[in-house]
Amino acid sequence: METLREYRLKVNVSQLVMAEILQTTRSQIAMAERGDRPLPPTATRRLKIMQSLTIDLSATNGLELPEINPAESSLAEEALAVWERRLQDNNYLRYRLNAKLSDMKEAFAAVCALRLEWHKAAIAIRESGGSQAEIDYFNNKQKHIQPKILTCGRIAQLRLQLSIDLLLAEASLLNQYLLSATADKGSPMEPIVH
Repeated sequence: METLREYRLKVNVSQLVMAEILQTTRSQIAMAERGDRPLPPTATRRLKIMQSLTIDLSATNGLELPEINPAESSLAEEALAVWERRLQDNNYLRYRLNAKLSDMKEAFAAVCALRLEWHKAAIAIRESGGSQAEIDYFNNKQKHIQPKILTCGRIAQLRLQLSIDLLLAEASLLNQYLLSATADKGSPMEPIVH
Protein backbone atom coordinates (compact mmCIF):
# COMPACT_ATOMS: atom_id res chain seq x y z
CA MET A 1 0.00 0.00 0.00
CA GLU A 2 1.40 3.40 -0.96
CA THR A 3 2.02 6.10 1.61
CA LEU A 4 -0.23 9.11 2.03
CA ARG A 5 2.29 11.38 0.31
CA GLU A 6 2.77 8.98 -2.61
CA TYR A 7 -0.99 8.72 -3.08
CA ARG A 8 -1.51 12.49 -2.78
CA LEU A 9 1.17 13.16 -5.41
CA LYS A 10 -0.22 10.40 -7.62
CA VAL A 11 -3.63 12.07 -7.76
CA ASN A 12 -2.07 15.56 -8.05
CA VAL A 13 -3.66 17.22 -5.04
CA SER A 14 -2.38 19.67 -2.47
CA GLN A 15 -2.30 18.87 1.23
CA LEU A 16 -5.25 21.24 1.70
CA VAL A 17 -7.41 19.45 -0.87
CA MET A 18 -6.44 16.05 0.55
CA ALA A 19 -7.43 17.34 3.99
CA GLU A 20 -10.84 18.36 2.61
CA ILE A 21 -11.33 14.93 1.04
CA LEU A 22 -10.30 13.09 4.21
CA GLN A 23 -12.19 15.57 6.40
CA THR A 24 -9.20 16.55 8.51
CA THR A 25 -6.80 19.49 8.60
CA ARG A 26 -3.89 20.34 6.32
CA SER A 27 -1.51 20.28 9.29
CA GLN A 28 -2.71 16.76 10.15
CA ILE A 29 -1.91 15.68 6.57
CA ALA A 30 1.55 17.29 6.79
CA MET A 31 2.31 15.61 10.12
CA ALA A 32 1.16 12.23 8.80
CA GLU A 33 3.32 12.61 5.67
CA ARG A 34 6.38 13.42 7.82
CA GLY A 35 5.60 10.50 10.13
CA ASP A 36 5.18 12.77 13.14
CA ARG A 37 1.62 11.67 13.90
CA PRO A 38 -0.80 9.17 12.35
CA LEU A 39 -3.99 10.25 10.64
CA PRO A 40 -7.17 10.12 12.72
CA PRO A 41 -8.99 6.77 12.34
CA THR A 42 -11.81 8.19 10.20
CA ALA A 43 -9.31 9.86 7.85
CA THR A 44 -7.30 6.63 7.64
CA ARG A 45 -10.45 4.70 6.74
CA ARG A 46 -11.36 7.27 4.08
CA LEU A 47 -7.81 7.16 2.66
CA LYS A 48 -7.91 3.37 2.36
CA ILE A 49 -11.23 3.55 0.55
CA MET A 50 -9.95 6.29 -1.77
CA GLN A 51 -6.81 4.26 -2.51
CA SER A 52 -8.92 1.21 -3.30
CA LEU A 53 -11.04 3.31 -5.68
CA THR A 54 -7.99 4.66 -7.53
CA ILE A 55 -7.43 2.02 -10.16
CA ASP A 56 -4.29 1.72 -12.25
CA LEU A 57 -5.86 0.80 -15.59
CA SER A 58 -2.53 -0.38 -16.99
CA ALA A 59 -2.46 -3.10 -14.33
CA THR A 60 -5.87 -4.59 -15.25
CA ASN A 61 -4.72 -6.12 -18.57
CA GLY A 62 -8.32 -6.53 -19.70
CA LEU A 63 -9.52 -8.12 -16.47
CA GLU A 64 -12.92 -7.30 -15.06
CA LEU A 65 -12.79 -4.52 -12.51
CA PRO A 66 -14.24 -5.32 -9.08
CA GLU A 67 -17.66 -4.03 -8.13
CA ILE A 68 -17.66 -1.05 -5.78
CA ASN A 69 -19.91 -1.39 -2.76
CA PRO A 70 -22.39 1.42 -1.99
CA ALA A 71 -20.39 2.79 0.96
CA GLU A 72 -17.29 3.19 -1.21
CA SER A 73 -19.38 4.68 -4.02
CA SER A 74 -20.88 7.20 -1.61
CA LEU A 75 -17.43 8.22 -0.41
CA ALA A 76 -16.22 8.57 -4.00
CA GLU A 77 -19.20 10.80 -4.82
CA GLU A 78 -18.46 12.82 -1.70
CA ALA A 79 -14.84 13.22 -2.80
CA LEU A 80 -16.00 14.33 -6.25
CA ALA A 81 -18.29 16.89 -4.62
CA VAL A 82 -15.30 18.26 -2.70
CA TRP A 83 -13.35 18.54 -5.95
CA GLU A 84 -16.26 20.26 -7.69
CA ARG A 85 -16.65 22.73 -4.81
CA ARG A 86 -12.91 23.40 -4.91
CA LEU A 87 -13.13 24.07 -8.65
CA GLN A 88 -16.05 26.46 -8.13
CA ASP A 89 -14.13 28.27 -5.39
CA ASN A 90 -11.09 28.40 -7.66
CA ASN A 91 -13.12 29.91 -10.52
CA TYR A 92 -14.68 32.49 -8.22
CA LEU A 93 -11.33 33.46 -6.73
CA ARG A 94 -9.76 33.81 -10.18
CA TYR A 95 -12.69 36.02 -11.23
CA ARG A 96 -12.18 38.24 -8.16
CA LEU A 97 -8.40 38.44 -8.64
CA ASN A 98 -8.77 39.32 -12.33
CA ALA A 99 -11.15 42.13 -11.36
CA LYS A 100 -8.67 43.30 -8.72
CA LEU A 101 -5.84 43.21 -11.26
CA SER A 102 -7.90 45.31 -13.66
CA ASP A 103 -8.64 47.85 -10.90
CA MET A 104 -4.97 47.84 -9.93
CA LYS A 105 -3.89 48.63 -13.49
CA GLU A 106 -6.39 51.51 -13.69
CA ALA A 107 -5.26 52.89 -10.32
CA PHE A 108 -1.61 52.65 -11.38
CA ALA A 109 -2.30 54.53 -14.61
CA ALA A 110 -4.21 57.25 -12.70
CA VAL A 111 -1.48 57.60 -10.05
CA CYS A 112 1.25 57.82 -12.70
CA ALA A 113 -0.71 60.46 -14.59
CA LEU A 114 -1.22 62.47 -11.39
CA ARG A 115 2.45 62.17 -10.46
CA LEU A 116 3.43 63.37 -13.95
CA GLU A 117 1.10 66.38 -13.63
CA TRP A 118 2.64 67.32 -10.27
CA HIS A 119 6.13 66.92 -11.69
CA LYS A 120 5.24 69.18 -14.64
CA ALA A 121 3.73 71.71 -12.25
CA ALA A 122 6.89 71.76 -10.13
CA ILE A 123 9.03 72.28 -13.25
CA ALA A 124 6.72 75.05 -14.52
CA ILE A 125 6.85 76.83 -11.16
CA ARG A 126 10.64 76.51 -11.05
CA GLU A 127 11.00 77.86 -14.62
CA SER A 128 8.62 80.76 -13.98
CA GLY A 129 10.56 81.81 -10.90
CA GLY A 130 8.08 80.52 -8.34
CA SER A 131 8.97 80.27 -4.71
CA GLN A 132 10.83 77.30 -3.26
CA ALA A 133 7.80 76.61 -1.02
CA GLU A 134 5.59 76.09 -4.10
CA ILE A 135 8.17 73.79 -5.70
CA ASP A 136 8.57 71.84 -2.44
CA TYR A 137 4.76 71.49 -2.18
CA PHE A 138 4.56 69.64 -5.51
CA ASN A 139 7.71 67.64 -4.83
CA ASN A 140 6.21 66.49 -1.50
CA LYS A 141 2.97 65.52 -3.23
CA GLN A 142 5.01 63.32 -5.55
CA LYS A 143 6.74 61.67 -2.57
CA HIS A 144 3.43 61.01 -0.79
CA ILE A 145 2.07 59.20 -3.80
CA GLN A 146 4.98 56.72 -3.80
CA PRO A 147 3.28 54.22 -1.38
CA LYS A 148 0.25 54.10 -3.68
CA ILE A 149 2.54 53.34 -6.62
CA LEU A 150 4.03 50.44 -4.65
CA THR A 151 0.61 48.94 -3.88
CA CYS A 152 -0.60 49.03 -7.49
CA GLY A 153 2.67 49.14 -9.46
CA ARG A 154 4.23 46.61 -11.78
CA ILE A 155 5.62 44.35 -9.04
CA ALA A 156 2.27 44.20 -7.23
CA GLN A 157 0.57 43.45 -10.55
CA LEU A 158 3.06 40.66 -11.28
CA ARG A 159 2.45 39.12 -7.84
CA LEU A 160 -1.29 39.16 -8.44
CA GLN A 161 -0.86 37.72 -11.94
CA LEU A 162 1.22 34.90 -10.46
CA SER A 163 -1.60 34.09 -8.04
CA ILE A 164 -4.05 34.01 -10.95
CA ASP A 165 -1.74 31.76 -12.98
CA LEU A 166 -1.35 29.35 -10.04
CA LEU A 167 -5.13 29.18 -9.66
CA LEU A 168 -5.45 28.50 -13.37
CA ALA A 169 -2.95 25.63 -13.09
CA GLU A 170 -4.85 24.23 -10.11
CA ALA A 171 -8.11 24.48 -12.06
CA SER A 172 -6.54 22.55 -14.91
CA LEU A 173 -5.51 19.77 -12.53
CA LEU A 174 -8.97 19.74 -10.93
CA ASN A 175 -10.57 19.47 -14.37
CA GLN A 176 -8.27 16.57 -15.30
CA TYR A 177 -9.13 14.75 -12.11
CA LEU A 178 -12.86 15.34 -12.48
CA LEU A 179 -12.78 14.28 -16.13
CA SER A 180 -10.99 11.03 -15.36
CA ALA A 181 -13.12 10.34 -12.28
CA THR A 182 -16.43 10.90 -14.08
CA ALA A 183 -15.42 9.23 -17.37
CA ASP A 184 -15.98 5.84 -15.73
CA LYS A 185 -19.61 6.79 -15.08
CA GLY A 186 -20.19 7.40 -18.78
CA SER A 187 -20.85 11.12 -18.39
CA PRO A 188 -17.60 13.00 -18.82
CA MET A 189 -17.67 16.60 -17.68
CA GLU A 190 -16.74 19.44 -19.97
CA PRO A 191 -13.59 21.27 -18.86
CA ILE A 192 -14.28 24.54 -17.09
CA VAL A 193 -11.73 27.17 -18.09
CA HIS A 194 -12.24 30.90 -17.60
